[in-house]
Amino acid sequence: MQKRNLLIVGGLFLTPFLFGCKESVVTALKHVISTDPTATLGSPSYSPGPNGLGTGGTATISVTFANAHTANLAAGSGSTASAPAGLTVTPSGPSCTTVAVSSVTTSGATISVSGCTGDGTIAIKVNAGAVEDESGVQSPESSAATVNVDTTTPVTTAFTRSKAKTTTSAANVITATFAGRVQDLSATNANGEFTIANCTGTQPNVAIVMTVDGSNNSIATATLSGGACANGNNIDVDLNLDKVTDFSGNDGDPSDNPTTLNFTIDTTVPTATLAVQDAIVGATTGANVVEATFSELIQAISTTNANGAFTITGCTTAPSVAVAMSDDGSGHSIATATLSGGNCPNTNTVTVTLNMDKVTDEAGNAGLVGGNQTGTYDIDTANVSIGLSGPSLDPIDSTQSATITMNMLHAETTTLVDATGTSSAPPAGLVIDDTNGATCTSVVLTNVSSSGHEDWEITFSGCTGTGPITVQVAAGIATSYAGVVSTASASQTVNVVP
Repeated sequence: MQKRNLLIVGGLFLTPFLFGCKESVVTALKHVISTDPTATLGSPSYSPGPNGLGTGGTATISVTFANAHTANLAAGSGSTASAPAGLTVTPSGPSCTTVAVSSVTTSGATISVSGCTGDGTIAIKVNAGAVEDESGVQSPESSAATVNVDTTTPVTTAFTRSKAKTTTSAANVITATFAGRVQDLSATNANGEFTIANCTGTQPNVAIVMTVDGSNNSIATATLSGGACANGNNIDVDLNLDKVTDFSGNDGDPSDNPTTLNFTIDTTVPTATLAVQDAIVGATTGANVVEATFSELIQAISTTNANGAFTITGCTTAPSVAVAMSDDGSGHSIATATLSGGNCPNTNTVTVTLNMDKVTDEAGNAGLVGGNQTGTYDIDTANVSIGLSGPSLDPIDSTQSATITMNMLHAETTTLVDATGTSSAPPAGLVIDDTNGATCTSVVLTNVSSSGHEDWEITFSGCTGTGPITVQVAAGIATSYAGVVSTASASQTVNVVP
């Protein structure tokens, strides 16, 4: 404000001009009570906006003049690179082809900004002297108004589905995470933000809920339900970014649409096969491993078997079941059930049942009770028992042969193998005494079991001399299911004559 010399007269503030009759008292009083002119910039409004200036949009700033008698600010147009007269324009990032002043009066003016590229802010001030009062006092420079510019089109950083397979209803949850904030999508997909294709029956409904994550990114969660699609339909889901608008009015570019999501309609119930690791176990705890291989990928079975997918019978106290899920890489889930801690009496047969009605595939189809699978194993805690019988011919001469039969029970493992030796150097695991006048040039040990290692034959031939030859099975050649090493068998004799 310009300084004036004042004189107080009768309560009035009068300038010396009054005494020189230069101005009337009324005019002098106007000078006394007037305030300096000012220019004030309002907050920008954006179209289409609402919170920033996007590609093709316009930002408008209303300028308000106070105590102005004459407007010196002139209408005109420039850019961020060459501001119109009367304005100071300071861009930080963006570049705009048009910065214009219009509708200038002593009450105010309008500043508009458009044709922008890049992201950032633009600070705009009205220079000093935009208006002046009757006395020629001019307005000072205004405070700055800041225009927020965002011309980046909205894109997604993630686009996912909750299920790879569903039943005919096509129930699924599609989640789109955007890079930054976007305006809310239609709650009913009315604008076609999401497109559902390849359902040959009734299309599923789409319900959209918008949220914002901790990093200020919008998330659109689209819940699909109520369809009636045919089994085997491969459903495609697309997000149409040209139906998505950010808060600066930028529409998405269809070329940035995320990759199409796909899921399959599946009404086929799951089936399975069951394999028991050990047919015989040597612990009354019933410890064993059972593996179920399914016809498709299924939802995980409880790790503690809480829903009773596996049941165990044949024990006083059933073993506990710990379940681990995996897949074979070819679209089949595998449930490995480890059994332990039960009380299963010796000689009992334990039955494991996989209850298919407790199994649900990825689409939500439950298995059928009629598809239940069972496996069994026996409890055997006895020590190894080895018995020799025969010989098949006794006595024998040099032209004849004799066979002793061996039966080995309760053995989980044995070191015996098919082998040929002599009475003085017998096959491993046999102990032969040929020190009583007779020897044999051939002793053959053969496993004759249909499976496993229960039945063996020891055949003697090429025997000469006169006297007995004794044979027994050595200690330690077998281990029981309970982990106990075998003891030596009783001996059996073959008599040799000339």
